[in-house]
Amino acid sequence: MKYSIHLTEEALEEEAEAFLFYEKEKQGLGDKFLNDLESTLNRISENPAHYSYIDDTKTMRDVVLKTFPYVIIFEIKFEKVEVYHIHHTSKSK
Repeated sequence: MKYSIHLTEEALEEEAEAFLFYEKEKQGLGDKFLNDLESTLNRISENPAHYSYIDDTKTMRDVVLKTFPYVIIFEIKFEKVEVYHIHHTSKSK
């Protein structure tokens, strides 16, 4: 069963910010970031429980993108994955 993915408003803003940053660095790099992000979100939707907990309450999980130094913070809610953050690994949330 594939889980549906929902990005919060904050996650969408972080995604757009990262895209614009990479696109400004080099044309087409923003698209490569989005492809890496989409690939990672697809992996999460196929098996979200595969990823480790990052909190003591055992609700929040994370996964790092393969190519870019970004981490996705998410929670499994029934048959849905709620993505709260997409942020650079040097930032703390």
